[in-house]
Amino acid sequence: MDILHKRLSKDMLCDLELIKQQVIKIHKDRVLIDFTDHGIKHSERMIELLILLCKDNVFRNRKTKGNINDIEIFVLLSAIYMHDIGMQISEEKVLEDFAKEKGLSYKKEKKEEFIRKYHHLLSGYWIECNLKRNKKLPQVYFGEKELGKYIQLIVESHGIDFLEDDRYHQEYSYKGKSIRLRILSILLSLGDSLDCDCRRIDFDKMKYTEIDFYSQLHWLKHYYVNSIMIENSIVKVFYSFPKLKEHEKQLYKMYFSHLNTYWMKHNKEKFLDCLSVFDFVFEIQEFYEENELKEKVSEKGYLEIEEELVDQIDHNRYIEDDMSVIVPNFRIAIGILKKDAQVLLVKRREQEGNLLWQFPAGIIKPKETAEEKMVREFQEETGVTVKVERLLGKRIHPDTKAICYYFVLKYIEGEAINGDERENMEVKWVSVDAYKGLVTSDLYSKIETYLSSNA
Repeated sequence: MDILHKRLSKDMLCDLELIKQQVIKIHKDRVLIDFTDHGIKHSERMIELLILLCKDNVFRNRKTKGNINDIEIFVLLSAIYMHDIGMQISEEKVLEDFAKEKGLSYKKEKKEEFIRKYHHLLSGYWIECNLKRNKKLPQVYFGEKELGKYIQLIVESHGIDFLEDDRYHQEYSYKGKSIRLRILSILLSLGDSLDCDCRRIDFDKMKYTEIDFYSQLHWLKHYYVNSIMIENSIVKVFYSFPKLKEHEKQLYKMYFSHLNTYWMKHNKEKFLDCLSVFDFVFEIQEFYEENELKEKVSEKGYLEIEEELVDQIDHNRYIEDDMSVIVPNFRIAIGILKKDAQVLLVKRREQEGNLLWQFPAGIIKPKETAEEKMVREFQEETGVTVKVERLLGKRIHPDTKAICYYFVLKYIEGEAINGDERENMEVKWVSVDAYKGLVTSDLYSKIETYLSSNA
């Protein structure tokens, strides 16, 4: 018996065991895709990881005012066991009643999406139905009714910004003991974020399951984590990536590390003040190994990773500088102009690495949009007037490390000339069948696809 269960009364242990056994039954037959673990093993790992992280601070059995009491432990453990049961609600009538009661829009054809999006509220709704003795859902909560309403709020907290919700700032008490919903909700959120290793998914099942592409990327973050270990208030995340080129390796680290540790760091930074009464602190360390048995993401997935990283940097959401990755401080707009089965290229006066022949491009200045830069630079560099038709893609260039925005352009007017002889030696139209022989730097695959099409 772990340090938390030891502090519960026999009645509490009995109620908790009844909850646990009912949760096991509920998750036995999966309603949604069955390659992810939202069941009892997930909950038990959450408890185990929280104990490892909090045993010397939050969970330490001290005779002080800030000590986590037995009622709070029961409420927390019950919430952890039941926080994902909403994933198992599939009855149309129940979903319709829930949506109506909560003022939500429910459409049968988007059932799975609805369940995933609101599963935290559905879990709380299940508990609420039990408390009201509504027989539309099986009994899952066993315990004192007064505590059930607090458990419901904590279960619902893992899908909302509960620090902005007044209910989680109020003081509650039961039988002379405090119930700190905010702290218990923080612990639930932290435990959920810690259970992020490969045990959360069955990768082979996922490969043969029809799910949307972005969900695949989301779950791959677990596939590439071999293990989470906690020692002396240090959370150690062990990644295992397939054999990759150096630039690919750097992007995998940036992307999947950010996905996995974002909520850990978010919890640490956002909730640290709330847990300061316990002298609660922890660090995150990340380790990487190469594993040839691991599979790479698809080409489409890799392109999406590149674009997502650029979005993260653009919105200052990616702030790490300890990933052995050069996070660039300059951005480049690059234009692809195709006309009469030809594409316009410029030849640099000085070769930079592998870069000699290239598509017309320019560094984006502060307060200047990429589109504005592209139109102006094209006119100045080649003498051709263009307009931007669409953004083709964006990435961190593997050679220069610049953030690159690639635009499909429409020809307006003008003859191609070398408008910048200081930078360029030549400007010329090249057959779309011949440009690959000139562009020797890493060629963006979306350019190849576009130029080989009839668009």
